[in-house]
Amino acid sequence: MNPRLLVVLTAGLLVLAPAGCGSEAESPDVASKPPRAILSDVAAALEDVESYHIDGTWIDEQGLSRATGDVTAAGTMRITLDQEYKSIEMLVTGSETFMKGNREFWVSDGDPTRLAAAEVLADRWAKVPPAAAASMKQALDGVLPETLAYCVTRAVGTISRKGTRQFSGNAVVVLADKGDRPGTSPGEVYIAASGPALPLRVLQTGPVSVGDVDPRCGDAGSTTTASDFRLSDFNEPVNISAPSDAVDLATLQSA
Repeated sequence: MNPRLLVVLTAGLLVLAPAGCGSEAESPDVASKPPRAILSDVAAALEDVESYHIDGTWIDEQGLSRATGDVTAAGTMRITLDQEYKSIEMLVTGSETFMKGNREFWVSDGDPTRLAAAEVLADRWAKVPPAAAASMKQALDGVLPETLAYCVTRAVGTISRKGTRQFSGNAVVVLADKGDRPGTSPGEVYIAASGPALPLRVLQTGPVSVGDVDPRCGDAGSTTTASDFRLSDFNEPVNISAPSDAVDLATLQSA
């Protein structure tokens, strides 16, 4: 599966909540359906998702990274990215975008300007200027439910069924992707065998194939070689508001 399918700058999907998840319509006999039909059911279920929690890891040329957070269909979200000692939180309220990085994040490239910024901004919320906020939001749009629904039937290679198994106490249907089309990668996706056909987990087990790819669904230059992403708390209430003590980066830059 394409690694950007289900996570901020990469991909994944995950754990199904036992009740109150997605559409009320069920997908009977999912295990007996052709793989492409199952993915169509997944897309339909994702279109009904209003919110979810994401938790996953991936490995690329920068090493091991982790992403956790909450996403809503309305476009609000809070995401935390961790890589070795660096950590950054991103908060999108709808009209505004905020970020909070630790000192290691700010000083990681040794730029003198960032070294100075670390003294003011380390571990503090900062309001991101409009131009930078638009760029960040465009990247984060990859984890919106509507984007996942759009890409789940497009950003895939040759799909086959690998039978059923148990995952986190749920019966799941496992689909395998050969990753043999541009912008896709080998891996597996676990899909709920009953109830809404929501994906429970997405595993990437190899590098992304070279070639043109729908920019909404992936990154042809991705160096991700493995990932494991899971989603939970579907349609649970998510309250996201602007931090009251945020520093305005635009004002700080002017100063």
